[in-house]
Amino acid sequence: MASIIGTIGRSALQGVLEDLIDQHGLTAVLTEIREICDGKGDHLRSNWQDEPNARIWDRAAVQIGNTADRLGKILPKALR
Repeated sequence: MASIIGTIGRSALQGVLEDLIDQHGLTAVLTEIREICDGKGDHLRSNWQDEPNARIWDRAAVQIGNTADRLGKILPKALR
């Protein structure tokens, strides 16, 4: 990820993320990130038999999913 930030710059990455949040809502963006984390865990487990790192991605997915769920309950509908 550092290479992407280095290539496009931190402000550009923030702009992309802000646009995604504006278009789809914060909880939707977090939910998609959770799905990406799940997929990374599954990929490591299935293709590399790397259970320790797969579990790290699984835990990240759970934490991000929990955050998305909590925010979905407290944010006004327009901000979700």
